[in-house]
Amino acid sequence: TMLSEPFISSPAVLTGIPTYRNKMPLSLRVRNVKPRTFDAKLDSWEYQHTPKLANPDTLAYLILPYGSYTWGGVKAEAGKALVGNSSCTEIVFAEPFNEVPVVIANQVTDNDMAATAVRVFDVTCKGFKVKLQYEAKATPSEGDETIHYLAATTGTGLLGDKEIRVGRTPDYVVTDNLDGGYTIDFGISYANLPHVFGAMQTMNDTITSTLRMKSRSVSSATIIKDREKSASHSRVTPEQMGWIVIGHTRTSPVLNLSNQECLFDEPIHDSSGKAVYVNNTEKHSVYIVGGNHKGIKLLKK
Repeated sequence: TMLSEPFISSPAVLTGIPTYRNKMPLSLRVRNVKPRTFDAKLDSWEYQHTPKLANPDTLAYLILPYGSYTWGGVKAEAGKALVGNSSCTEIVFAEPFNEVPVVIANQVTDNDMAATAVRVFDVTCKGFKVKLQYEAKATPSEGDETIHYLAATTGTGLLGDKEIRVGRTPDYVVTDNLDGGYTIDFGISYANLPHVFGAMQTMNDTITSTLRMKSRSVSSATIIKDREKSASHSRVTPEQMGWIVIGHTRTSPVLNLSNQECLFDEPIHDSSGKAVYVNNTEKHSVYIVGGNHKGIKLLKK
């Protein structure tokens, strides 16, 4: 995906929960994040032997500079960290939060090109733990990978003319597809389908799993915990999930923007994959929210 005008330096790229049109376990990978471009793909597990993805799954993405933010009633921090391949890593926030935030994260390098799941757990006001999980039959190489993360307090705020809502589910509720998953009620009906982000906040089992969005409406989304099946088909343990929803309300406000507020949000590509022009005049005060389109560049292994 290419931006018409680059950021001053490489930004944080956060991806949403992929849809579930391809009914197979899939991972997600971002790489080559630069001031003007980044690549993203839905990644198959090694045991699947590079299957053909017959259906166009979509996902949201959020691009913003690293740092701390206040979006109305939501406090947030965007950052990056090195994560070891073989053990969990503890991430400390630049400044502690006054309450436990929701944390979403994704891998943005492929020093080891094997598919992974990024598992967030043990979130506190001061930081969180994260672990790269590989399929059961894979042996990860030694070395580190980079993740991008966004930590945000629960509540409601504004990003430009969009509303942002942050929340978390109860523990032990996000189940697999056999149980139907868990339906999140946004508490509002948006004017159109919103962008949905999320991550498991617990590690109630050690089975390598990702989140998929089974269905979505203007007021809710049903999320499943989808495991890889290279060595077993045993059922997963339900988890707690943190979620972030960004969308247009039916009464979009007009904001007086300052250097601490976002300037715009536009899809980077339209439905045909054609680039949409994006002005980055405020440099480090720009957030781009995109998704619900087919402009994701698929990478080959």
